[in-house]
Amino acid sequence: RLGPTCSRFSPAPMPALRAPAGCLPFWSIARHLKCLPRQNKPTTAELNRCHGYIEQELKDFTGQGGQAIFAVGRVAHERVLKALGFKQSKFAFAHGAVHELPGPLWLIDTYHCSRYNTQTGRITPAMFEDALSCAARLAVAI
Repeated sequence: RLGPTCSRFSPAPMPALRAPAGCLPFWSIARHLKCLPRQNKPTTAELNRCHGYIEQELKDFTGQGGQAIFAVGRVAHERVLKALGFKQSKFAFAHGAVHELPGPLWLIDTYHCSRYNTQTGRITPAMFEDALSCAARLAVAI
């Protein structure tokens, strides 16, 4: 399970686009929905209902000099790109993928730490930490 791993980076559940406590101010974690949707797949209506919020959070984040976004799952990856106005086809989702966006801005992907992904071994604490460390290094390097 990734609960202990996540809690090392933040003492509370990680909301969308909020840097973990005590970490770098120029990076953020994107988790588009903050609930478990039915069948582990959000509906289009749920995603669209939340879209304005992520657009505003990204605008605030980049406006304050934010530099690296850590997308937890494909949905977060796709929604970040949509909110920023980038074409999905130019930035394929993959665990550990690093995308340089205009800005300068980085988008770093990880598999979602859902119960299914953690129990099947699709993502492990080490994999999550590696991708998160990459996001932190990129935020410092800019």
